[in-house]
Amino acid sequence: METGTAVEQLNASNYENWKLRVQEYLVRQDLWGILDGSETQPQIPSQQADDDQFKTWMSKNAMALQVIKLSCGTEMLSHITYEDSAKAAWEKLATANSNFLQPANNSNGNQAITEQIDEDYDYTLHVALYKAINKNDWESAREHLKYYPNAVSAKITSTGETALHIAANSGRVHLVEKLVELMPKEALEIKNHSGVTALSLTAAQGCTKIAKLMVEKNSNLLRIQSSSHNRIPLVVSAINGNKDLMQYLYSVTPKELLDPKNGENGAAFLTYVAEANIYDVALDVLQRYPQLATARDSEGMTIIHALATKPSAFPSGNRYGFLQQLIYTSIPVELDYLFRDSERSQHSIQIDSEPNVQNFIKVKEHGRVWKALARLVPGVKQIHKNKVMHVQVMELLKVICPRMSNLNVQQLSDAGAYHAIFYTTRFGIIEYFKEIINSCPHLMHSINGDKGGIGLLQEAVLSRQHNIYNFISQTGAKNDMVLRASDTMNNTLHLAGFLAPPSQLEKVSGAALQMQREIQWFQDVEQMVPPRLKELINDNDKTPRDVFREEHKALVKEGEAWMKETSQACMIVSTLIATVMFAAAFTVPGGNNGDTGTPIFSKTRMFYVFIIADAISLFSSCTSVLMFLAILTARYSEMDFLKSLPQKLILGLASLFISMASMMTAFGATLVIVLSGSISWAYIPVALLASIPVLLFGMLQFPLFVDIVLSTYGPGIFLKKKHKNKED
Repeated sequence: METGTAVEQLNASNYENWKLRVQEYLVRQDLWGILDGSETQPQIPSQQADDDQFKTWMSKNAMALQVIKLSCGTEMLSHITYEDSAKAAWEKLATANSNFLQPANNSNGNQAITEQIDEDYDYTLHVALYKAINKNDWESAREHLKYYPNAVSAKITSTGETALHIAANSGRVHLVEKLVELMPKEALEIKNHSGVTALSLTAAQGCTKIAKLMVEKNSNLLRIQSSSHNRIPLVVSAINGNKDLMQYLYSVTPKELLDPKNGENGAAFLTYVAEANIYDVALDVLQRYPQLATARDSEGMTIIHALATKPSAFPSGNRYGFLQQLIYTSIPVELDYLFRDSERSQHSIQIDSEPNVQNFIKVKEHGRVWKALARLVPGVKQIHKNKVMHVQVMELLKVICPRMSNLNVQQLSDAGAYHAIFYTTRFGIIEYFKEIINSCPHLMHSINGDKGGIGLLQEAVLSRQHNIYNFISQTGAKNDMVLRASDTMNNTLHLAGFLAPPSQLEKVSGAALQMQREIQWFQDVEQMVPPRLKELINDNDKTPRDVFREEHKALVKEGEAWMKETSQACMIVSTLIATVMFAAAFTVPGGNNGDTGTPIFSKTRMFYVFIIADAISLFSSCTSVLMFLAILTARYSEMDFLKSLPQKLILGLASLFISMASMMTAFGATLVIVLSGSISWAYIPVALLASIPVLLFGMLQFPLFVDIVLSTYGPGIFLKKKHKNKED
């Protein structure tokens, strides 16, 4: 298929979407006529003209068949492997996926219009209309409709699409407007052979203008479910994550359709809006129907489970620098609950030309300063958006978690609470984890059978989630939890010996610091577990220390390479600085007095600045060289990465920074001494220019320096334990 055309491979669950995408592609390539019957197979050629026509048809058939086969998954391809007719292959795939083509229910009883399918109907009659719609040619379409007025509501393709289906799926706003004007109200409810209305196609396609045109003509479209999955258009829009269209449909859809008593649309909608990060709508739905908090959709998902897989929706899932965190903390956010329109009928819909979206939670921005910052300063707007999302999610938890406290074990399992508690542990969503535990304390002792029977503490250690680990460590349950072992007899310390997930390693700068963090984790868990677990072997006859060594062999090698590369690069710079500053001590600015041998400018203040800066730069650069040399000649054992190597790197980088700053100071003092007699203001531009390389070096290396210092000497990620655990 051509570049830029992406079609998901056909499998047992995506036939409807696949069919539409392949059809669009074949139409663009002028190959659709092979499948819809408008280009029938010519007779065996008897002359040259017939031969050319036959060859053209055969070529198109081969191309169409190739497109169909290339876009099929392995399972679906088996149905048409030996087919040489594109049309026959298309029909076989339709038959194979017939379980998705159930007859649609007509809520109005207009069976004659919406559901009647005449197997003998000649779809080639309206090929001209079909082509006009695809070319966005309303004039040609209108001419065809003059001769065939009923074609406006007719199914003009072999897959049951009307002109409105085709125009809506292609996003032709102008054509949809004209067709809706001509069509009877009931005709908008016609479904294609897959049981989908034009509005449902629009909900998937994402055009709000087209949806408004249809709903204003026939509001009952909002109630009609697709036959394949029994989803109303609102739910379809949520699946595709188009916020504008979804909010419009939510404002006009009767809310009783979301009541869990009326089916699974409410649970499905709630799950999908949560996955799309549209939490204001999710909160409004939950305030209307709190029982949806534990309701399952057709795929067995609940919002409890969905939120547990969204770490970015919570404050703990975002990493901010110092300045970003300061902005995040300072931004004022307040939720304002809008007044509900109590006069709106529960069984009817009011539609305005510009409908007001009711019942949403809006955010008040306080102060002109923050509004100006959001517009002018890059990043502030996104930080504000994230904080709004975080506040909305925390409000959601206040509605969801209290309902969990009234559920029994089976109900909690059905609601996805056990999966949720392990997902929050795996992703480190401490806010959600605390709310669940506060509502259902007994979930602290949950067991994950899919991972060999490990508990929450073991999951936190395995996933390297220090927030969850610290929280559990401060509870009384940790003494029992730490003794748990997996099915393969890996105890908590064994699990600490496994390599951290890549997502956690990436949060630490450089392989050496990653190794340091791994050692810190292992040692902290080692302090927690009883002494007898430290030498206990697993099913592979390995102690926790053996597991740690084996799992971290590659990381030790990477850490060694990272340390050596960093040291070699910095050592070259330090050596150059030492060489220059040593020479500068004997070639002082202005030269020496020929009689006494003393520097000519030795009595000036700037000369003292030069000498002191030169000495500091020389000594610090030599210190830096020695530190980097010590790193290059280290033995690189595992424990060297904990303190020894990071300390040497800290001292080496600090010395290098001081030597560079002192060198530029000495250089600036030299220029001032030489030029002070003729250009008295020379020190101003000199000072500015001299500060540039120092600042650049600081900007490039200072973040790494800070990371190393904090990782080595900082408070760390673990809470200090007042007492070591002892075996009873």
